[in-house]
Amino acid sequence: MQRLNQQKTPKTRSYFRGLSGGILIVLCAAFVLCASVGFVLVSKHEMRSESDALAISVGNQTARVAAAIDRNKAYMQPALAQDFINALASNREIQRAEIKLKGRSTPIAMIPPAIGCKKCNRWPKFAFSD
Repeated sequence: MQRLNQQKTPKTRSYFRGLSGGILIVLCAAFVLCASVGFVLVSKHEMRSESDALAISVGNQTARVAAAIDRNKAYMQPALAQDFINALASNREIQRAEIKLKGRSTPIAMIPPAIGCKKCNRWPKFAFSD
């Protein structure tokens, strides 16, 4: 009689029980971990190569403008120096630049005009020698 009154609860089979379920959980976690580490390494490598390409591009353009300014003695002619330095303004990565003569605090040419590099002490500086 007691057996008839007891209701049997249906057994629910869980996929995460037992040895195969444990292996599945460990393998999924290991895959996610390895994939995320791989994605981070690939993205750092790509960012570094893009950063190097950008530095080469900006350095090349700056060197060409500096050589043209020096070759034409444009630092003695402010209008010509402004024309040369305006070539740097076409590059989006170069935000500010100015040309100063040694011993003088006022620039002879600058981009953006009338603003220049005010309060920009952390940027690299290039000097021309006479």
